[in-house]
Amino acid sequence: MAYAPVYSNALISVQGLDGTFEYTVEDGYVAILRDLDVYYGCGVAGGDIDLIGSAEQTIWHESSGAPSGWVYWAWRGRQVIGSGQTVKVSTTDAMDVSLSGYLLTAG
Repeated sequence: MAYAPVYSNALISVQGLDGTFEYTVEDGYVAILRDLDVYYGCGVAGGDIDLIGSAEQTIWHESSGAPSGWVYWAWRGRQVIGSGQTVKVSTTDAMDVSLSGYLLTAG
């Protein structure tokens, strides 16, 4: 049996996300979330970020209090998001956000 190579895909890439951004997996595919990278120039009151799974569960949360200059946060893992399901990244202040993973054919 021949196997196809697997490459990472950019699922969410947003500069200055202040709110919620959703990614819905296309029909016939399954997404494996692997990496979330966040750059944040801490605002006056600080900010929060959440990676939210298809059942509205929190997969990962990070928070910054008082301003401390630029911070970098990273989540590394393996979470499965099924065909037609949605994953969300939600922030309370402007943050640069990149979520990547594998997009595999469902089978």
